[in-house]
Amino acid sequence: MNPKTRQCLALLLAGCFLVVMLTLVGAVYLAAHVSLEAESTLHALDLVYDAVGKFLENNGGTWPKSWEQLATNLPNQSASPPLSPDQIERLRRRVRINFDLTTAQVAAQDEEHFSAIGPIGPYYAPFRETIRRLLTIARRFTGKANGPEAGHSLSGKGSTLKAGGRKPYESRSILWASTQKR
Repeated sequence: MNPKTRQCLALLLAGCFLVVMLTLVGAVYLAAHVSLEAESTLHALDLVYDAVGKFLENNGGTWPKSWEQLATNLPNQSASPPLSPDQIERLRRRVRINFDLTTAQVAAQDEEHFSAIGPIGPYYAPFRETIRRLLTIARRFTGKANGPEAGHSLSGKGSTLKAGGRKPYESRSILWASTQKR
């Protein structure tokens, strides 16, 4: 093989190697970015599920009609500072809530097909227990509470679903709120 052909072949192999490496780096970056976005959306979902549950408890079982109404119950811990309008706007970009529903319509849904609250963009699915607690509260106010979930509340009073002595959502929603102050 003459030197010019060898040089072209070496450049071609180097170019192919560079394209493959850039593709791999891009794929790893994209996977990490999507994973972090999904994690942030999961924390936002947890915070919203908690706030909606507290809204139901604090407002006689009335389903919220707007983000502004719901914002009165964010965040979920009295020790935490209130969320800023920017943080609430970030929640709105990550979580959709069907404000046109009634509590009875929400209570009629099941965990598998729950659509009253959902993610926008990449997400990790919320824990079934999270949805179950919210449905339990809605059903309690519509007279549909039955089974072992009856009487659970998101505030932890009378709830057997606490983990490690924390209120449900406590660590995840504080983490989300503290990381979203950009």
